[in-house]
Amino acid sequence: MFAPQPSMFENGQFQKPENQLLSSILEQRRNWKTLESGEAIWSRTLEAALIEGLQHYQPTPSKETVMLGRFPRRNQFVSRYIWKKTGQMRTPKQVGSRIQQLRETYKGQEWQKLLFPTPQTVVTECPPTEPSAPPHVIIVIDISRTAESAEVHEGPLRPWAESPNVIHVSRRPRPLASIDPTVTFVSASPICAESHFSVQVGDLVVHSECTPLVLRSQWGVAQDHSSSGILCSSALVPQYWGTLLECRDPTQCRIFHQVAAADGAIIFSAEYMFNFSD
Repeated sequence: MFAPQPSMFENGQFQKPENQLLSSILEQRRNWKTLESGEAIWSRTLEAALIEGLQHYQPTPSKETVMLGRFPRRNQFVSRYIWKKTGQMRTPKQVGSRIQQLRETYKGQEWQKLLFPTPQTVVTECPPTEPSAPPHVIIVIDISRTAESAEVHEGPLRPWAESPNVIHVSRRPRPLASIDPTVTFVSASPICAESHFSVQVGDLVVHSECTPLVLRSQWGVAQDHSSSGILCSSALVPQYWGTLLECRDPTQCRIFHQVAAADGAIIFSAEYMFNFSD
């Protein structure tokens, strides 16, 4: 939930912060890792949104929070906050990594209070309830090192679950060039949403983009309507797919994917991993 805080943004632009903590962090920062395009991974605008997201985050009183100092879904909350404020996506994993870096760099009391908020700081008003985040799914794309066409194999490609949150796209490896980079899923009702992607190699974000979610057709209509839904699809990193095809080892790349509705709510979250299995 959101606690009232002065915003560091106006018309989507970063403003000089009045917050002393943020000013200190930005002034002391010396290293700015960049993408291939030269854009900073954590620019001043994104750093400001991260700090502001942490200031807005309020933990729900629970045994896990009070006794263990853990804050479930905090990274997801801040990730969603950054996207709402800046229109740029940073995944919960990227948020957690940046928080850890800041934790090791800044030791001030104010920063520690921000990292370890207590349930007593929760506001007494009843702000809008944040919708629960969807489960994060890992999707494994098994690929072949050979250029053999997948057409020589008989039978359809059927996904299979390694565990509840780990799904393999097919039971056999395929050449990456033979794979149709289209993500398809079923929605219970028509939605207006966008797919936000970021490609990460190690801890470095090398690419990010946004693509529209396309409503294809009605799917699986049963007489009792129990299996009906709307078929939706989105191209998987269309601006970067050609680079992946030329990559010697795609298994070094991970693709993070969030589908955000028009109101900013995250309705789908996944991580795509490539795996050589031949």
